[in-house]
Amino acid sequence: MEINHVQVRMGSALSLQPSSQPLAFEDKLLVKQNVQADNDNKDAAVQPEMVKFNASYFYTPGPAATKQTEDAHTARIMDIFIGDLPKYNKRLKRQLIAIENTFAEKMPEITGKRWDFSIDENGRAVVISQDISQTTKDRMATLINKMDVDHEFGRVRDLMLEAVAKERGSDAFSHGIGRFDLTKRNFSEVVYFKDYLAQSGSDNAYTSSAFFNQLDARAEVVFNKITKVDFQTQHEVDLYV
Repeated sequence: MEINHVQVRMGSALSLQPSSQPLAFEDKLLVKQNVQADNDNKDAAVQPEMVKFNASYFYTPGPAATKQTEDAHTARIMDIFIGDLPKYNKRLKRQLIAIENTFAEKMPEITGKRWDFSIDENGRAVVISQDISQTTKDRMATLINKMDVDHEFGRVRDLMLEAVAKERGSDAFSHGIGRFDLTKRNFSEVVYFKDYLAQSGSDNAYTSSAFFNQLDARAEVVFNKITKVDFQTQHEVDLYV
C-alpha cells in the first residue's frame, strides 16, 4: 500500500521509502533444479537434473518481534504519517510564518539569506546556515526560543523518532526508514524544519516522503546489517542492504 505517495510494504520489517527496488530476504532453504534439454532432439522430453543444493539462513542483530507486535507497529506508523504529522505540520507552518515575520521586523539584515533551523535534544532551536555568522545565528535562535517552539516542534521530533524506532523493530534491522540512525542527540543535524515543511506540500500530502528525504540526505545508515550463515559450514557473512 502507499502512505502519502510512499510505499509501505508489509513483512518482517515495514518498508517506508520511495517505491523502487524493494528488497526481501526469505529465511528458508533454496533448492536449485537444473533442467537440461536434448539439443539434438527438440522433441525429446525435458529431464530435470537435481544438483547439489547450497542452503543458508539469515539472522538479524536483535530478536524478531511477534506478528502481533509487528502489526501494532505497522498500524502506529500509519497513524503517525497519515494523521499525527500532517496535523502538526499545519501548526508548524503557522509558527514558521510567525518566526519569519519576527526576523523581518527585528533582523532585517538577514533578508534574502538562506537559513533553516531544527531543535536539539533539549528542545532549543538550532539555526543552520552557510550565509550567516555564528553570532547572528545565535541571535536568531534566541528569538525562536522565545516563541516556545519546544512544544510543537518537539512533539513532531518525538513522533519522527517513534516512527523510526517502530519501523526498525526489536530485530534492529531495516531497509526502510528504520535503517537510519536518528536520535534526540543528532536530530538537529538531520531534520531541517523549513526544508521538511516545504517538501510536505501545501496540503501535507507528501509528509512521509518529506521526512524520508531528510533522513536520506543527512542521516547515517546503521541498522541495515543482516548475517547470512551457510547451513553446512556455518560460515557467516554480513550483508548490508
